[in-house]
Amino acid sequence: MQFARIVAGVGVMALAACTPEAPAAAPVAEEVETPFGPGPEQTDGEAFDATVSGAATWSGIDVPETARLIIEVRDVTRTDESATLVLKEEFPVSGGAPAAFSGTVSKFDLIPGGNLVLRARVQDGYAILLASDGDIDIADSGETGGLDVALFNPEDLARGTPRKMITPEGTAYACGGEALTIALEAGAAYVIFADGTAVELDKLNEVVGGAAQFSNGRFVVEQTGSGLRFGRGRAMPTACIEAG
Repeated sequence: MQFARIVAGVGVMALAACTPEAPAAAPVAEEVETPFGPGPEQTDGEAFDATVSGAATWSGIDVPETARLIIEVRDVTRTDESATLVLKEEFPVSGGAPAAFSGTVSKFDLIPGGNLVLRARVQDGYAILLASDGDIDIADSGETGGLDVALFNPEDLARGTPRKMITPEGTAYACGGEALTIALEAGAAYVIFADGTAVELDKLNEVVGGAAQFSNGRFVVEQTGSGLRFGRGRAMPTACIEAG
């Protein structure tokens, strides 16, 4: 009897060894929150790059073949100013409007629940020929493809939104023989001319180790490690020397 029990036990062990293991459960696809809303069929929290694409449109102006469409995407939720720019690309506009654009925001720059905005301009040299009407919020729209971005004459935008000098005192400079008062804020530069008129120049870009550039299409101020430069239109900016 004892021998029979031993044989039966060996048989059970043999059957258990031959029984295949149950397959591992397949990962379950789940929605993952991205700056553009829930992502499509993302699994186990996997992140993906985001492609931002569309076309810029305008009317009433013929741009030169040397002009470029510049697209910038920023994360305005970040407090570190040097980290706000997550995408900057340039595209030809020689074919006129509409001018297509497409760029990719790295998944490492995407913050869940972040607020991304797009700004566009057509620039020839230092002259801004066309610009979007401020920032375009693409995070809340949930759309990153097929964006339709309208561009306008920067002077028309300025006339439609009168601006007020925030820092009118500034610092006195001599820029290429021209007496100017210039003040800098986080997102703009303010220039007061000798006749008392003043303009506000939007901040365009900032490259680590490079120059910060401010412009309204007619004037440009550059902030570098060696000081300020000022220019008009497409002319090369000249160095500004602080008045004594």
